[in-house]
Amino acid sequence: MLLRSTFPDEAARLRQLSEAYFRTRPDDRLAAEEVIHRGWLFSLPRTRQILTSELRGR
Repeated sequence: MLLRSTFPDEAARLRQLSEAYFRTRPDDRLAAEEVIHRGWLFSLPRTRQILTSELRGR
Protein backbone atom coordinates (compact mmCIF):
# COMPACT_ATOMS: atom_id res chain seq x y z
CA MET A 1 0.00 0.00 0.00
CA LEU A 2 2.96 2.31 0.61
CA LEU A 3 3.98 2.16 -3.04
CA ARG A 4 0.66 1.95 -4.84
CA SER A 5 0.49 5.57 -6.06
CA THR A 6 4.10 5.80 -7.28
CA PHE A 7 4.74 2.21 -8.39
CA PRO A 8 1.36 0.57 -9.04
CA ASP A 9 2.73 -2.43 -10.97
CA GLU A 10 5.44 -3.14 -8.42
CA ALA A 11 2.98 -2.72 -5.54
CA ALA A 12 0.59 -5.18 -7.16
CA ARG A 13 3.39 -7.71 -7.67
CA LEU A 14 4.59 -7.36 -4.07
CA ARG A 15 1.03 -7.94 -2.88
CA GLN A 16 0.72 -11.07 -5.04
CA LEU A 17 3.99 -12.40 -3.70
CA SER A 18 3.06 -11.71 -0.09
CA GLU A 19 -0.33 -13.38 -0.54
CA ALA A 20 1.36 -16.44 -2.03
CA TYR A 21 3.84 -16.54 0.86
CA PHE A 22 1.15 -16.28 3.54
CA ARG A 23 -1.00 -18.94 1.86
CA THR A 24 1.79 -21.41 2.60
CA ARG A 25 2.72 -19.89 5.98
CA PRO A 26 -0.48 -18.51 7.52
CA ASP A 27 0.94 -18.55 11.05
CA ASP A 28 3.58 -15.98 10.00
CA ARG A 29 0.95 -13.33 9.22
CA LEU A 30 0.78 -10.54 11.79
CA ALA A 31 -1.39 -7.48 12.19
CA ALA A 32 0.34 -4.20 11.36
CA GLU A 33 0.09 -3.20 15.01
CA GLU A 34 2.07 -6.29 16.04
CA VAL A 35 4.80 -5.57 13.49
CA ILE A 36 5.15 -2.07 14.93
CA HIS A 37 4.98 -3.34 18.51
CA ARG A 38 7.85 -5.75 17.78
CA GLY A 39 9.90 -2.87 16.43
CA TRP A 40 10.24 -4.30 12.94
CA LEU A 41 8.71 -1.20 11.39
CA PHE A 42 8.75 2.11 13.16
CA SER A 43 8.24 4.73 10.44
CA LEU A 44 5.96 4.34 7.43
CA PRO A 45 7.38 7.42 5.67
CA ARG A 46 10.94 6.10 6.12
CA THR A 47 9.92 2.66 4.89
CA ARG A 48 8.28 4.24 1.83
CA GLN A 49 11.44 6.26 1.18
CA ILE A 50 13.66 3.16 1.37
CA LEU A 51 11.38 1.13 -0.90
CA THR A 52 11.10 3.99 -3.40
CA SER A 53 14.87 4.41 -3.50
CA GLU A 54 15.35 0.70 -4.08
CA LEU A 55 12.79 0.57 -6.88
CA ARG A 56 14.17 3.67 -8.61
CA GLY A 57 17.69 2.28 -8.40
CA ARG A 58 16.91 -0.92 -10.23
